[in-house]
Amino acid sequence: DLTSFDSTTQPMRNYDGTAMRDVESNIVYKSQFLSTHPLKTDCKERVGYAGKKFTYVSGDGVIRTMNAIFGHGGWSSQITMERNVLNEKDERGRWHVGYLASVRVTLLNNSNNSNGGATAFHEDCGSGEGIDSSKIKAHEKALKSAITDAMKRAARQ
Repeated sequence: DLTSFDSTTQPMRNYDGTAMRDVESNIVYKSQFLSTHPLKTDCKERVGYAGKKFTYVSGDGVIRTMNAIFGHGGWSSQITMERNVLNEKDERGRWHVGYLASVRVTLLNNSNNSNGGATAFHEDCGSGEGIDSSKIKAHEKALKSAITDAMKRAARQ
């Protein structure tokens, strides 16, 4: 799993290459950065079932965090499965589309080892739903949602 990758004992780096420091000038290590709450800018709100609002981490926020921790070339993701599980038109003419997807997030090692540079990976699944009067837009939203959900789940381990 991803927690076995030992880059978390390294300091976080600012964009200029210097070590990231907290408000007390202590070096911030990757393990500390990973254990903190997400930034408010990476959180979004939406109305869910029964009209309740809930907060979630955006897919862009997860990608930004993975890039900050492991670097732009230090990780990758791969869609390993996508499946359309719902495709119905309702009485109002809207398409209800559902997808399941699996995504593998792999941490990479720059050395040329026998497994192509991969050091650890985690795979997880997600689901997504799209509702639209356009069948194509409903499919697009559902598939994108399922892939993003799976990527976020795979990255959390």
